[in-house]
Amino acid sequence: MDTVPIRFCEDVFNTLQWYECNFRAAARELPEPWKAVAKRLGAKRRTFKIAFCMAHGKWSCWMEGGPLVSFEPQSLEELLAVNRRYLGCSEIVVSEEEYLMMYNKICSRKEDITDRLIPFLNTIPQNTNLRFCCSKETTQAYLEIFRNLRIFYYIDLPYCGRESEDFLAVQITNSPRFKACRFLGPWPNTETVEKLVIRFLESGMDPCFCIKPPDDPEERESSLKVTLPIMKAAFNLWYDLGSNRIAVDGPQGPTMEELLSLPVPGDLWRVEDSCSWAEGSASIVRWSKPDGSCFTCEFLENSRYLRIRGEKKKNCQPSVEEGALRSVPEDAKGGSESDSDWFFDTEYKGSRASSSMS
Repeated sequence: MDTVPIRFCEDVFNTLQWYECNFRAAARELPEPWKAVAKRLGAKRRTFKIAFCMAHGKWSCWMEGGPLVSFEPQSLEELLAVNRRYLGCSEIVVSEEEYLMMYNKICSRKEDITDRLIPFLNTIPQNTNLRFCCSKETTQAYLEIFRNLRIFYYIDLPYCGRESEDFLAVQITNSPRFKACRFLGPWPNTETVEKLVIRFLESGMDPCFCIKPPDDPEERESSLKVTLPIMKAAFNLWYDLGSNRIAVDGPQGPTMEELLSLPVPGDLWRVEDSCSWAEGSASIVRWSKPDGSCFTCEFLENSRYLRIRGEKKKNCQPSVEEGALRSVPEDAKGGSESDSDWFFDTEYKGSRASSSMS
């Protein structure tokens, strides 16, 4: 380990895009020279959040400040002068209210945002979250400005017409770190949008996708749902490509009967059951591989919500009971909600088929 080049260690850590706390933790556990590099990068790393505003028709950009922030530039010039090798932008928020508390205004001209700040952000390798807390018009304006940013890891994306669809298509193509997406509001239940979702799921490993439906019952009924083609795309990513983890949530499209009518690949077990928990009753269909990898569709009956999870074998522990293959996560007890909320301590009676899902 001592013969590993320092520059190689730095390149590996920079690819990971860790926060300061991750470097400190690594420095406590890793041997040399990784320990020394992690400690040095942790001391140099500077992570920041940015808020873009459109208050009363005026453009502005703010950066998080305050006593808990280690990196607090007072102007755009000060930010641009920092060594970008050690910079990371963790979050971008778009709002219609100026951030007067705990944020510093660094520019107030649109051309400074489009011509200087946006190109600067594109030169920083990072995993950035994007959120919108603003009107449709402001969202549309910033979607155009952010169109060619290649830094996003997670996007909360409201529906603003064709602009939202075009923005998503560009991000799927151009952002190598784009892994998680949540649709907000009444996205239309069209073939075009459905194909975009499938493109997103197929664009990389371990995708996370969620549809947050509108509150209005009529809009909810007509808006996008987790359709059978979307479910099949998630299944194929787990079954054919061996994705480590897949998550798809949203209003239910197919019925459980439609799911059970699909052929089952010959090397899989399929089990079904029902359970009751905090969110109400749920019906469960789970496919399992002999190595313990599992793919689960969970129908929340009270809300007509569908929750899909796929896990590779390293996250599951196989066992056989009553002729059916069960998969129980290693971290089911004491794990985070995102890891274990879709597993239940239930008994399964499974059947096996010899055809394939198509």
